Parts: sequence; C-alpha cells; structure tokens
Amino acid sequence: MACCGKQRKQLYKSTEAQTSGTIPGQAGFMAGPKRSVVLFEYRGNSSLTVHGFVSGKRYWFERPGHVVEVDERDRNLLLAMPSLKQL
Repeated sequence: MACCGKQRKQLYKSTEAQTSGTIPGQAGFMAGPKRSVVLFEYRGNSSLTVHGFVSGKRYWFERPGHVVEVDERDRNLLLAMPSLKQL
C-alpha cells in the first residue's frame, strides 16, 4: 500500500485553519446561517413532543401554556396541529 506522503495531515491542518471558531476538523460550510424562529404555545391537556421534519429538531411542550421556539422551516407542520398556536 502506498503512503500518502503526509498529505492527509496537511489537508486536515489547512481545513482546521479555515474553520477557526468551529470544532476542529468541521468544515465551515456545515455551520450554516442562524435560522429564524417562531413561537408556539401548547394548548393541549398534558405534554406533547413534535419532531420537525425539515429541521430534524424535536420540540417538547412540557405542559399546557408552554411556549417553545420553533425553527421557521417547521412552522407549517406545527400550524396543522390543533393543540398548538403560533404567537
């Protein structure tokens, strides 16, 4: 098996330098822009967990009246739920 001539290590170091402020080895394009959020209030009887299909986030409404910040990309899913109201 041929050696890479330490090119992999050099590539890692150059990537790390370009992505300062992130986790070492994590490419800068993975961080992405900060997303806008919308507020939803739970109006059900107990608790509710919703999985956002677009963002992949899990939203947990602990009790009636609980307000949670929701990624704007998941807004349409939560609007379709009768026990949730956008504020």
